Amino acid sequence: MADNKKKITDSLKTKYFKAGSYSILASVIVISIAVVINILVGSMPVKYTQLDMTSNSLYSISDETKMIIGGLTEDVEVYWIVRTGFEDPVVENLLNNYDDLSEHLKLIKKDPDINPGFVQEYAQSYTDNSILVKKGDRYRFIDGNDLYTFDEEDMYSYYYYGQEPTPTGFDGESQITAAVDFCNKDVLPKMYALTGHGEVTVADSFKDSISKQNIDFEEISLITMEAVPEDADIILIDSPLSDISENEKDMLTEYMNNGGNIILLTDVVQNGEKLTNLESLIASYGIYLKTGFVCDGDSSHYAFGTPYYLLPELASHDITSVIADNGYYVLLALAQGIGIDETLPEGVTVTPLLTSSVHGYIKDPEALTLEYEDGDETGAITLAVAVTNDLQSSKMMVIGTSTILDESANQMVSGGNEDFFLNTIEWMSAGENGMGDYTIHAKALESEYLTVSEKAGGLLKIVMIGLIPVLFLALGIVITVKRRRR
Repeated sequence: MADNKKKITDSLKTKYFKAGSYSILASVIVISIAVVINILVGSMPVKYTQLDMTSNSLYSISDETKMIIGGLTEDVEVYWIVRTGFEDPVVENLLNNYDDLSEHLKLIKKDPDINPGFVQEYAQSYTDNSILVKKGDRYRFIDGNDLYTFDEEDMYSYYYYGQEPTPTGFDGESQITAAVDFCNKDVLPKMYALTGHGEVTVADSFKDSISKQNIDFEEISLITMEAVPEDADIILIDSPLSDISENEKDMLTEYMNNGGNIILLTDVVQNGEKLTNLESLIASYGIYLKTGFVCDGDSSHYAFGTPYYLLPELASHDITSVIADNGYYVLLALAQGIGIDETLPEGVTVTPLLTSSVHGYIKDPEALTLEYEDGDETGAITLAVAVTNDLQSSKMMVIGTSTILDESANQMVSGGNEDFFLNTIEWMSAGENGMGDYTIHAKALESEYLTVSEKAGGLLKIVMIGLIPVLFLALGIVITVKRRRR
C-alpha cells in the first residue's frame, strides 16, 4: 500500500505530469478568456460586432436615420410583430441597428400568436415581420410585405397567377425612419399643388415619396379663394398650359411676401401662349424664361443619343451635393433655359443649380434639325435655379421642365430626379417645421449569397468550432512540452 502511494507521489513529480498540468491549466485559461470575450462581444451594439460587406450597404444605417433617431428626446416604441421561427434576418439586423442609436427608441418584440389582441388593435391584417411605431396616441403600422419592393411584372403574375414575387429592393429603413419621424410630430407640414391651368398631375410614386417625407399633399385651386391657405408650407406649380389670373398672381405674391415657398416647373409652350402673369411673378425675383428648348453638343451631357435628354452639370449646393457625391444623375428632357438679370432685387440671391455644358444651345420648337445652327444661343445654359429672398424669408425653385417629376425619367437615373425634388423640399424647410429631414433609398437586393447545403454547413461548423481550436490547442501543448524539456 505504501509502495503504491509512493509511486503515485513520484509520478506527480515527473516532468511529464507537470507539462500536462501546465497544458490543462493553459487550456482552461484560454477557454475561459474565449468565453468572457464571447460574452462581452455579444453584449456590444451590433454596429461594433458586424461589418457590412454588401455593395449596397444592405445592413448599414444611413446618416439621415442616425440624425433623426439620435435626435429623439422622448420615448418612441417600435414593435416587431413576428411569430417565433419566422424572423426575417434582414429586418432583425435593421431593428438591432435602430436599437443601438438612441435610448429613447424602445424595441419590443411581439408574437401575434401570443398577443393577438395587440395586433388587432392597430391593423385588420398583418404579415410576419410587420412593424408598429408608436408614441402616445400617434402610430404608424407597416406591413411586413411593404418593407420590400417588387417588380411590377412579378406583382402582376402574383395577383393573376399566384406566382410568388421575388423582392427587388428592401425599403425598411426609409419606412421605419419615416414612421418614427411621423410619430414625433404633432402637425405635418403641407404642400399644395396648384390646379386649374392644365397643370401636369403629379405621379403616384412621387406622391408616395412626398408622403414618406411626412408631408401632407393636396391639390388646390385658387380661383375661388381670397388667399393662399395659411397652412401652406410649399406651393407646387407643375407646368401649367395656360396662364394664372392676375388675382392668383397677387395671392401668390402676397404668399411669398409672407415667407412662402414655391416650386415652379415649366415646359416649352407649343401653342405660343404667353404666361404673362406667371412670368411676371418670377421676374420680381430677377429671373426669366428663355424661348425654345436646350440641347447639348457634348455627348457626355446627354443620354440615349438624343441631345435634348440632358444630363446637366450639378452645382455645389445643399440640394445637389448629396446627389453628386453618390454618383447619381439628374435627367431633364426638352428643358427651357432660365435667364438671370444682371441686377437682382434687394435681398434676392439666385443660384444656378443645373446647367448644360459649355456646348449647350437653344433650339426653336419649330426648328427642323437638332443640330446647332448659326443664330442659336450657345454656352452653359441654366436649367434650374434656387432663389432666396432674405428680406421675406421666402424661397423659390424654378426648373425648366416638368420631366423632373416624370416616373420614366426618374427610373433612368435610379431616383436622381426624385432626390433633387425631395432635397428641394428639405432646402426650403431649412430644418424648420420638421419638413424634409431625410431622403433614403430602398436598397437593391443584388448581393450574391454563398449557398451551402445543410451537410456542408454542418461540416464547416465542425471544422471551425471543433477541429481548428483542437489543432491550436495541440500545437500549444507541443510547444510547451518542448520548452520544458530544454
